[in-house]
Amino acid sequence: MAAVRSLRDVVRRKVLRSLKKSEIAVVGVTGRNGAGKSSKVAPAIKLIAQESGVLAHILPLDAFLILSSADRAAWITEGDQVGVEQSTRRRNELNWWDFNKLDAHIQNWKNGNPIHLKQIRNPADGGRLTGELLVPAPEKRAVLILEGKGVAHLDYHDVLFFVHAPSYVRLERLRRRDTYRTPEETEARFQITERFEEWYFAQHKDRIHFWVDNSSQDKDLLVSTDLEEIL
Repeated sequence: MAAVRSLRDVVRRKVLRSLKKSEIAVVGVTGRNGAGKSSKVAPAIKLIAQESGVLAHILPLDAFLILSSADRAAWITEGDQVGVEQSTRRRNELNWWDFNKLDAHIQNWKNGNPIHLKQIRNPADGGRLTGELLVPAPEKRAVLILEGKGVAHLDYHDVLFFVHAPSYVRLERLRRRDTYRTPEETEARFQITERFEEWYFAQHKDRIHFWVDNSSQDKDLLVSTDLEEIL
């Protein structure tokens, strides 16, 4: 039986204690849409690291989205009209992000340089590409928290967390979060992402080191190496 621990305990034991005085670590935070990766778990890991005197920065995968939310929706609709091959390709979310750009920036950061991104997805502006992000260069011990559903297959992670929440909980969170979308648009997008996530995480679940239960925003985050132990 796998032990159930707090997120604080796992981050301190498995991430921070492994860092030497001049090392950096990349912590992955993945999970399905609406699970609480960016709103709760990634910020919690950052706070735990900072409380322990370790610099920590969050790098969202969505900073590497190629299209705005509106343009991506139109691109998918166009693919559906063209035919099955294009529809399948455009609904595969791995084609939504620029992984080559991500790789270049992470390697550059590991080499001691900052990450400065412009014209990235801005949730406060309806998903338009009007945002900007600066991740300072690492100094001494540092943690980069790479957050996003599509990071599970990447090889950067020293530790990879999967954030879990039931589908009905995640859909309700998305309805409250994505107010720039109509309820119908939110439901349609949710169905697209659910199909992708079912396939994607089945392929890469063996890469996950820890499962984090975020079924309720009001409860403490519990972590285990076995998902069944925290449900």
